[in-house]
Amino acid sequence: MDETTDVRALLAEPALCDGCPHAPRCAAGMACEQFRAFSTGLSATRWQVAPRQPSADIYADLFAEAHAARVGGR
Repeated sequence: MDETTDVRALLAEPALCDGCPHAPRCAAGMACEQFRAFSTGLSATRWQVAPRQPSADIYADLFAEAHAARVGGR
């Protein structure tokens, strides 16, 4: 399997937020504990039981470094 095939296979897999009723809120700048656990590399056992209660605070915690780098890079 080459790198292109690997990427296509990854993109074809179900995503964490597929079917989540909170997905529109998260797309507008919120994130939940389940997304935090998933994106920080915790085990599937851990992130699958984390709550899906989106908040702007979780989003800010997760993306603070990226935001600071983007703002500082102007």
